[in-house]
Amino acid sequence: MIKGVIQVRQRLTDLREGNRPDGTPCALFILDRKLVHVRPTPRRAFQGWRYLAADDIPADLASGRGGDLDAMPAKLRRELAELGSSGDALLLELLPDINALGEPLFGASEWLLSHNDGFLPHGGGLTAEGEVRLAMAEAETTNELVSAPEVLPLLHKGLRQSARSVPYKAVAVAEDVTIRRDGGETTKAIKVLVEHERGLSVALYLPYEKDSRRGYLFGDVITMLAEPEIRPWQ
Repeated sequence: MIKGVIQVRQRLTDLREGNRPDGTPCALFILDRKLVHVRPTPRRAFQGWRYLAADDIPADLASGRGGDLDAMPAKLRRELAELGSSGDALLLELLPDINALGEPLFGASEWLLSHNDGFLPHGGGLTAEGEVRLAMAEAETTNELVSAPEVLPLLHKGLRQSARSVPYKAVAVAEDVTIRRDGGETTKAIKVLVEHERGLSVALYLPYEKDSRRGYLFGDVITMLAEPEIRPWQ
């Protein structure tokens, strides 16, 4: 358990007699070296895995029962799990859907930054069958320099219209934003807002900076519950 969340399991392979550094006898717990990631599950302190009821045992992520969570970066799994441990069990249940949309949008945004030094808002939807459909919007203007404030409402509108004919269970939008860190300093970040048909909205922020020699450097994902902006099911 890490911060009140079951995150990994490790098999106990043997019990042996041993001695502490001062020579006093003790029992040695021999553990398998392999750590198996499990679906992040909030739980108060308990005596051990064997005391869990069958229905309470978290699924192994690598077994396929955990969905696509094993492909999610450990930092993001941990932060989303911590949000869930604060009382929103729905968040943990919908982690695979969040990851399904967040990963391609972060990937596209990072590529655009690295090649074009910027990007306009873009998004996508996740169908009931698990298909990700990416989307972009084009402003109706003769001006070649289109701004994000022009594109963002058009993208929201397009996703709302698309949701009328496509059975989306989640939609998301990525945009380039400036955020304020703890301590007051500001930094640029890729923001991915994911909204789910079951009423959950999560904002993921990936801070970045540009180094003159090494190019774009990305930090750790910051995750927080958010207010919906697209609202395709209203």
